[in-house]
Amino acid sequence: MSSENLESSPVEAEGPPPAARSVGRPRRLTLAQILDAAIEMGLDGLRIAALADRLGVRPAVLYTYVTGRKELVRLAAQRASGAATFPEDEGQSWRQYATQYAQALHKLVEEGQLVSTLVSGNLGPAVEIDSSEQWLQVMLARGFDLPEALDLLRSIDLIVLGGAFLSSYARAVAGGEAEYRDAVRASIDQRSAEDVPVIAAHPDRYADTALPRWRTTLALVLDGVASRRGE
Repeated sequence: MSSENLESSPVEAEGPPPAARSVGRPRRLTLAQILDAAIEMGLDGLRIAALADRLGVRPAVLYTYVTGRKELVRLAAQRASGAATFPEDEGQSWRQYATQYAQALHKLVEEGQLVSTLVSGNLGPAVEIDSSEQWLQVMLARGFDLPEALDLLRSIDLIVLGGAFLSSYARAVAGGEAEYRDAVRASIDQRSAEDVPVIAAHPDRYADTALPRWRTTLALVLDGVASRRGE
């Protein structure tokens, strides 16, 4: 289903039957309001019942707008992606633009909690085409050829999405990145130094890098691009 006409067009229900409504009685909610509430709650682990409770309606009401949780998450993710603000071409250097793009992507994925949605394939490639087109126009205007621009774009995607995935993993395992590092240190303490002599000799260093810092990795990639360009 397209995310167009969110204000007025419900999806034909395939889930539980909706509660009966008086003829002519206006809907209390729009699909846009439902999707915005879902985004605010976070899409990872979102439940129809919890969303309905937040909106003050029965779960059956939401099934008059979407066919189920899968469609709800997909539409909410598309709405969150469409609202993302990627940098405009304001004459900044290619490096500044690349950094701004990475920051915008990280904010979208991390704050929008879209990691599981991306992994499940519920978004599809359509949501990235507009930002990719803008990226390519900016980079080509700054002397990149198409393969160089695409390679850098994909590298940034890998760095940012990888960092977001690992952050999500840390939250799932230990409740947060700091807690995950503490868990790594504790695990090292439980191991014999004979089994892992190098790590045992540098436990804090290893734990501190257990979750790669995506901004540091990004800077290294941008340094390499700048060097190849003779800058």
